[in-house]
Amino acid sequence: MSPKERYLRSVYLNYQVCTDVVRHYFDGLHPPTSLVQYLLDQRTKFEKEEKKIPNYQWVQLYQKVLFRADVHIKETDLKDYKEFTDRISTIFTCLFDTVDGDQKVKVVNLSRLESGEVLAKLEITSQYNPDDRKIRPALEVPVNSGNVDASLETSTDGFTFSQQGGNNDFRIRILFRADVHIKETYLASYDRTHTKDYKEFTDRISTIFTCLFDTVEGDQKVKVVNLSRLESGEVLAKLEITSQYNPDDRIIQQALKYPEQ
Repeated sequence: MSPKERYLRSVYLNYQVCTDVVRHYFDGLHPPTSLVQYLLDQRTKFEKEEKKIPNYQWVQLYQKVLFRADVHIKETDLKDYKEFTDRISTIFTCLFDTVDGDQKVKVVNLSRLESGEVLAKLEITSQYNPDDRKIRPALEVPVNSGNVDASLETSTDGFTFSQQGGNNDFRIRILFRADVHIKETYLASYDRTHTKDYKEFTDRISTIFTCLFDTVEGDQKVKVVNLSRLESGEVLAKLEITSQYNPDDRIIQQALKYPEQ
């Protein structure tokens, strides 16, 4: 093997092979489904280590995540804007006392609704906890109860919640594709996606395959994107599997390839 060939081989290994090998190795040590929680659990230890993690890496590991929420407040007196917003910020920040991480709530805008209620637009910053599944209920449950505390009455109408920017790798939807050979006769009506037969068949297949992930961590949904006829006269179904909160392709493939009986 010539020096040039060795060089090209090393480049190929570094860029095409090693990345996947290293990823699978560390996925075995810290599965993607629990990596975020592991980092949160180890934060105090990392802070005390002699060899400190550089700040530019620290902010990548523990980014602040911004959420926004709209809340209807049954309040009539808005004479002192600052006093009111300070009180609201304090009350809503206290809702996160039992939530992991460090959350702060800021009122960014107030407006009067036709009903006489106040629409408060909130910004919630969360450090050391990017999981909206924990942040949202801490706010939504007391708001929907009607009384956040003794001094603040809220309406169940108009509540909205969303995440803005930040590092969403832990919760991003991953798209997988699969081809499945189904031992059923391919009907001529499957050639047209708007027919009743096509819709009933694809809905049934999507439901069946989605149920295979009932015991898999995360949120998976299966969609049939195309049907074609095999030489045997049977059906080839092309599937799209979206997975949220679980990017591990090995777990997704296993659930689809080896369904539990």
